[in-house]
This record gives sequence, structure tokens and C-alpha cells, in this order.
Amino acid sequence: MPGIVDVTIQLDQTLKTNAEGLFEKLGMTFSTATAILLEQAVQKGAIPCSSIEDDSFWGKKNQVRLKDSLQELIDGKIVVKTSKELEAMENE
Repeated sequence: MPGIVDVTIQLDQTLKTNAEGLFEKLGMTFSTATAILLEQAVQKGAIPCSSIEDDSFWGKKNQVRLKDSLQELIDGKIVVKTSKELEAMENE
């Protein structure tokens, strides 16, 4: 494969050992499994793990909401209040 590069990551030793054991049972190396993860992430444009995709923050629905909120900020469609102003409004 042209353009192969070495990548170094830091992991908890137990996690690495457990992952290597799992990948060995699946008939692949740690390197192959990592390459598959990265390839899927690039293809999907997201982390391809259901536990992350289903997470309330990283979920697609919340990501859309965050992008919309950012656009509202950019467009100046927000109201800025200090905590003192909010407290005064609460006491009205």
C-alpha cells in the first residue's frame, strides 16, 4: 500500500492487551483493526462507534443543534445578558 506511515498512540496497557486479544480472535492485528476504525470514520464522517454516536452530546441530532446554534451566533441572532441582568429579570 503506497504512502504507509507509522503512527504512535498512548494507551492504557490493559486496554491495549485486551484489544489485541480480541483482534487476534477476530483474525486481525491491532494495526489492522485501527486502520479499519480510521477508514470507517473517514467514510462516515463521524466516529463509527454506536456508543459514541448514541451519546447525547455526540449524537447526530445534537450536532445539528450545535451547528444551528453556532450559525445563530454568527448571524447575530442571540441575546447576551450578564448574570446580574438575569438575576434582575428573575426578581421582576
